[in-house]
Amino acid sequence: VGVMIGRAAYNNPCLLADADRRLYGAEANPESARSRHALLTAYCEYLDREHPASSTDSTGAGAIQGALKPVLGVFHGSPGNKIMRQGINAFSHDKGIRAEGPAAVLRRVMEALEADPKARACLHEPLRRPPSDGASVSGDAAES
Repeated sequence: VGVMIGRAAYNNPCLLADADRRLYGAEANPESARSRHALLTAYCEYLDREHPASSTDSTGAGAIQGALKPVLGVFHGSPGNKIMRQGINAFSHDKGIRAEGPAAVLRRVMEALEADPKARACLHEPLRRPPSDGASVSGDAAES
């Protein structure tokens, strides 16, 4: 079961938005699990610390894309998925933006998401809890 949950979470990280509360008995989930915007903002802060611009300015798009791979599925099945994936690809290949580091690339993608009304709504909506029967978890994993 762990592998199946792992595959599903890799493709759709928002699937585990309620994990701290449901699995570990925490009173509440962290602020970063409230919305896609909160999650991506927290990830930008992580990227600023762990992958600063000075460490990526001479590398190619692959290093930037590798740092952003964990968030590729944040809009899985939702408005904004195409903007997210294409934005990461396009901005990762722009040498000027790439020189600013992966957090700058992600911030540009977030700006593109904000510019699209449907994606913006999805970006700011509260993350829903997954169904309690677990059907979507095993269904997503079985398709991969």
